[in-house]
Amino acid sequence: MADWKRTLKLWPEYGDCDSDDTEAVRALARVVAKRLNALEDFHGPGSGAINTRRLSLVQDFLSLGDDPKASEDDFNRVMVWLWQWADETLPYTPDTPFSKVPKVCWVSTQEGM
Repeated sequence: MADWKRTLKLWPEYGDCDSDDTEAVRALARVVAKRLNALEDFHGPGSGAINTRRLSLVQDFLSLGDDPKASEDDFNRVMVWLWQWADETLPYTPDTPFSKVPKVCWVSTQEGM
């Protein structure tokens, strides 16, 4: 397991969302934006790009939340971008054990995970 530097809690809303309900998808996008925006900034090497991508994702989710035509596919596309950002590896030393490699953010979609 990686050394996750942040945790983004998306439950229970993520699991409770009816993906066939456009308004529910939009509401979930707004929840993700709010919680993602509340994460603490990163500091140190490479942190500027990580913080910029996070804020860009916040805007993507806010746009989905405001778009009456937003679909589950639109939401899933932005979630893929979120998971890619979250899984980025942060700088570490060559002697760091694999299980301690620092990653940006654990995206928790269900309680206990």
